[in-house]
Amino acid sequence: MDNTAAASSVIAPVAAGWVLDEVPEPLQPVCLGWIDAWRGKAGLSPLNLWLPLAQTLRRYGCLDAEVDLCRLALSLSPDLAPVRLLLTESLIAIGEDAEARLILSEIARPPAARLEALGLLARLPEQDGHLDELEALLLESGEWSGHHAGLARRLMAAGQTERAAAFLAAWMRRWPVAPAAAADIAGLALLCGDAATARRLFTSVWPRPGNEMVKVFGNFPGSVPPYDDAVESGLLRRIDHAFRLDEDRLARLPPGDFGPVPADATVMLVSFPHGALPNDMAEHLAGTAAAAGVTLDLHLDAALATPDECRRPDGFVRGRIEAFAAHLAAARPAVVIVDCCGPLGFRGLNPAVMADLKERFGFHLVCLMRDAHSYALPGLRAWLPACDSMLLFDPASPLLDPRLAPANAKAIVLPVPALHGPFLERPPRGGHLLFIGAANFAVRQAVLSVLLTEDIPVTAIIGKHLAAERPDTAAYARRLAGAGAVVNVSAHTPSEHLVTGRVWETIAAGALLIEQDNDAVARFFTPWRHYLPWTDVADIVQIVRLMGRRPEAARRVAEDGHAWAARHYHAQAFWTALIGHALRPDRDRDAAGDLRAARAWHEVFIG
Repeated sequence: MDNTAAASSVIAPVAAGWVLDEVPEPLQPVCLGWIDAWRGKAGLSPLNLWLPLAQTLRRYGCLDAEVDLCRLALSLSPDLAPVRLLLTESLIAIGEDAEARLILSEIARPPAARLEALGLLARLPEQDGHLDELEALLLESGEWSGHHAGLARRLMAAGQTERAAAFLAAWMRRWPVAPAAAADIAGLALLCGDAATARRLFTSVWPRPGNEMVKVFGNFPGSVPPYDDAVESGLLRRIDHAFRLDEDRLARLPPGDFGPVPADATVMLVSFPHGALPNDMAEHLAGTAAAAGVTLDLHLDAALATPDECRRPDGFVRGRIEAFAAHLAAARPAVVIVDCCGPLGFRGLNPAVMADLKERFGFHLVCLMRDAHSYALPGLRAWLPACDSMLLFDPASPLLDPRLAPANAKAIVLPVPALHGPFLERPPRGGHLLFIGAANFAVRQAVLSVLLTEDIPVTAIIGKHLAAERPDTAAYARRLAGAGAVVNVSAHTPSEHLVTGRVWETIAAGALLIEQDNDAVARFFTPWRHYLPWTDVADIVQIVRLMGRRPEAARRVAEDGHAWAARHYHAQAFWTALIGHALRPDRDRDAAGDLRAARAWHEVFIG
């Protein structure tokens, strides 16, 4: 049904009334704006109204409302297949699999809707019977799409990596790989174990000199130059120069002195529970707290920290917040650290919820930000009024821009606290290069495709192997400590790198860190003295060859990096700085103004 005057006169008022009744007040202007825009453009399908409204609700964590909206839309326009598909997505998101399965099984046409339905059915448990039909349809489609990639990823997630590899190979035999699809297919081929195909495809689209993305991927003309005496002497010269530097010229980021910390100060961490992989940040905080004599209460609840991954209705999440408040009332911690890793919205913890809890129970709030890049700034700024301290691991974060003062005075930059327990053990060390971690980014996949096809000793623990080889933190630490070197890929954009936990874990474990060159890590450690930097993938290959020829040089760098970290970035230094910063007196702070701003977080984040 098009947006005729008659249709508009029925749908728009119904939609507007529903928004005013069911949507959180801060989100109503956005939703009403969509309705006004649709009503003002004659000839548009109702889909142009319902889909943006539903997507807005999903984005800000109003999943129950999204389900209700889809039902409303279908009551007015029953034949809208995209809305029916969206309804099943929202049902899956809140754990209503049975109803979603029933709706999807009844969607047979048009062909595009059937394809979408099969893709959604494949996400549900015990739906392997639909995979054959989905695979057959996708093999007949020569235009690579998210459906193709989605099938391959779902097969790998279900432990059917061989079938995923066969699907990719069959599709490539039938159809040419367009440049726009090459990186996507290459990454999937790598995860399926076909590094040679991945390298061939990545090389065909590798950014050339002059392209800004060379700053992310580095340069790779298709081959790695041979290793010779000139290459070796150049590497050794840089290492020797770094070791001749006076200590006062070595990079160090002191944590700061914020006064004595009360011996009885208790801390609570709110984060997500362990899953197929351990929650590494929770493990690091717990391990270093024990080493520093800090009492840490772990409150790991997906409904609070990662509500987008909690497949339950919004009411369940609200119940978990109430249970958390009861726990706060009983425990009465001095400091609460919230791992702000989930999407900011009206589901789970947000600045308004935490500001109100803080006012009720009198704790000091630390917001832990794993990612403090420019695209995350709206979320960082929304959380700032609620917190006493904002913990960052990136000294190059744009949040630290002087133009954001004085609000960013709440930010404190500290190392990832990895110097504890299993990372300090010393198992026998090998001579191989190790990459272990998520390989979901194209740059990591591209780099690995080259490393795995060069004549160097390299192990990549990715994809299906990651959970098996990293079942817990101790096993992960043993893997790092047993490697000759660990390579890290840190670039996210041409101008921003992420200071990953792997930097700190590798140095804590005493392995040689081969880190993508960036200014942020170089503020904690000195390149060529504490770790070896790389710019192009050939640099990594040559460093590994150096390790084979001159292992004492690699050991020298690894040992000095570990000693520097143990001296300056140990557990006691981390916790003294963090607790001291959170509890510091702040006489200039406008507490009432911060409370108002925290309750109005949406004005910064949503607009």
